[in-house]
Amino acid sequence: MFRSPARTVWIAALAAVLVLAACSRRKRLPVIGEAYCAPISLNLRQDLAPRAAIVATVKHGERLQILTRRRRFVKVRTAADIEGWVDSRQLLSPQGMRRLKRNHAWAARQPSQGKATPMDVLNVHIDPNRYAPSFARISPDSDAEVIGRVVTTRGPYTPDSAQPPIPPPDSPNSIRDDWTHARLEDGRAGWVLSRMLIMNLPESVAMFSQGHRITSFHQLGLVKDRARRQVNNYLWTSSSVPPLAFNFDRFRVTVWNGRTRRFETGHIESNIRGFYPITVHTRPEEPVQRFTLIYASGKSPVLEHQFEMVDRKVKKTGSAPWNPPPKDADDADPLLEVEEETANTSAWDKVRGWVKSVTGH
Repeated sequence: MFRSPARTVWIAALAAVLVLAACSRRKRLPVIGEAYCAPISLNLRQDLAPRAAIVATVKHGERLQILTRRRRFVKVRTAADIEGWVDSRQLLSPQGMRRLKRNHAWAARQPSQGKATPMDVLNVHIDPNRYAPSFARISPDSDAEVIGRVVTTRGPYTPDSAQPPIPPPDSPNSIRDDWTHARLEDGRAGWVLSRMLIMNLPESVAMFSQGHRITSFHQLGLVKDRARRQVNNYLWTSSSVPPLAFNFDRFRVTVWNGRTRRFETGHIESNIRGFYPITVHTRPEEPVQRFTLIYASGKSPVLEHQFEMVDRKVKKTGSAPWNPPPKDADDADPLLEVEEETANTSAWDKVRGWVKSVTGH
């Protein structure tokens, strides 16, 4: 009597599992907590040694079970039942993951202050700190929308910190980093170093910046030149110094002169303390362009100033007190539910995980 080949394979596999189970059964460590992978990818190592073998690699947002702690390192278990050691600074708690998703949702509602392109592949950090985990990257062939900017003092990073960035101290010896809050093409948002971004303002307009850093720009109506081409006018801002307590210190309206076929300055104000957001209230094809800027001149209070532009002429139409909006997502925003993250594992990983659950190896 002959057995089928498939049945023989299954019997051999079952025998191998039973042999492994009989040879050794390691006690599984109990779960003492859970966390999420913070960076784009994270290697799990077999032991606590820099050159220890890598047993698995997890991706940003994957849920991990915490098994034991040793100083700042933790032993974790993946969804595929693989165990390894990682640096706890590269993990987010469930509360930290909820905060990150809530910040993404908050950032998706913020008005764009212009698009920018990185000079090189650029890491996108969870917080404005060089040591904060980077959950994404921007390549030079893609764009990001600017939604905010801040300067922080370079220093250690505390994971899951819900505190806003610490303002720079007055000490001249402190090292400061200029950060841009950037919204990615997939809707998520994070922090990148401002000096690595170039605002996508046409060079024929950017030449008016006089060496100052361009911090935002908006299209402001359309003009037809002699060749019947449509050319955009621009409202844009710049900063002569890193924005310690404000986002820009000059704004300019640059208009297209169809007769001379070049851009000219239609309006400019300097030595101001300006803040985001800058808002354009009209569509480019409308004859009257209306926009709002928030700034203060001299010792005057910060006001919300309304402008309109008709036939390349800009005039102020009114001012009102300004109430600063929240700089970040807060508890008033609805929390997004933390979705169950399914591990993207192969069939072999699933079989190996099942064997581990039976044998302890």
